[in-house]
Amino acid sequence: MIIEERLISLKNGHDSKLYDFLGSHLGTKDDKQGVYFRVYSPNAKEIFVTGDFNNFDKYANPLHRVYDTNVWEAFVEGAKEFDKYKF
Repeated sequence: MIIEERLISLKNGHDSKLYDFLGSHLGTKDDKQGVYFRVYSPNAKEIFVTGDFNNFDKYANPLHRVYDTNVWEAFVEGAKEFDKYKF
């Protein structure tokens, strides 16, 4: 399912597999390996992800709002499976 469909499903309360969409997921972007980080946060003004991949620098990886939704996302190149992280 493409991201737009997942966002519509989330907004309508019909997505029963949010664990496949929110959180952290291995992926590629522009042929680079890394991790997609997504979080639902309706009242956030800004969100950052910090972890092993950036020496826990809390400002190194800002998330951006996906379209006009309450879902925030960042792709972190070089982040790996089992890296510790927090938003």
